[in-house]
Amino acid sequence: MLPLQRDQIFCVAPTYRPGIDRATLDFPGGRLPEGKSPQDTVPFLLARELGVPREAIACVEALNSEKWIINSAFSNQGLWAFAAQIDDSFDIPAENIGATATADTAGLDQLMQTLDCLQCRAVLHEWRHQKGRAC
Repeated sequence: MLPLQRDQIFCVAPTYRPGIDRATLDFPGGRLPEGKSPQDTVPFLLARELGVPREAIACVEALNSEKWIINSAFSNQGLWAFAAQIDDSFDIPAENIGATATADTAGLDQLMQTLDCLQCRAVLHEWRHQKGRAC
């Protein structure tokens, strides 16, 4: 998902990726627990990965109405994309932030070049395509 606050986009602290042998920047994300809807999972992921409690989420907007199919040699997955606006009064814990980018053309271009994760790039691209709407 794409976390937004005060015209900034947030990436979580870098995580080591064995396939490319280094840590990478990513947006919050994870597997969909059985029996949960994609929308229900958003607050859990924001809390786990950025330390944002449910009450600090101003709104969440789905960027796709049907899952995007991700098919690779290792797995088949469905990708649900969301933009989550975090309340301006909440301070995201600094230790959970890997990077920020401005939600303008220059910031989006720079972030698109920085992200290795194709799923993250797809979410950012779709949000940009939808004219950067957030709730």
